[in-house]
Amino acid sequence: MACGTPVLTTDAAPMTEVGGEAAFYHRRLTAGDDQWAVDGAKLIQQILQLPDERMFEVIAKGIENAKQFSTQRALDQYESIYQDVLQRASGGQGS
Repeated sequence: MACGTPVLTTDAAPMTEVGGEAAFYHRRLTAGDDQWAVDGAKLIQQILQLPDERMFEVIAKGIENAKQFSTQRALDQYESIYQDVLQRASGGQGS
């Protein structure tokens, strides 16, 4: 997504949470599901044949969605957790 590529992934958590409304979804492969690959190929073909305007919308939405998963944001969240743990360990109330 961050590279401006449409994403096709499974329709189960956590992928649905990560992809949000910016990804395309396909059911998870289960044993004996011989139709899975055929259906997946059809989805890929549909994505590749999107009209340019729709493809640009998908790409823009994906890039925007990917921003919430930046390294800096993840580090800030880890730092917040560590600060909270340290505050609680030192007798503070925490957040």
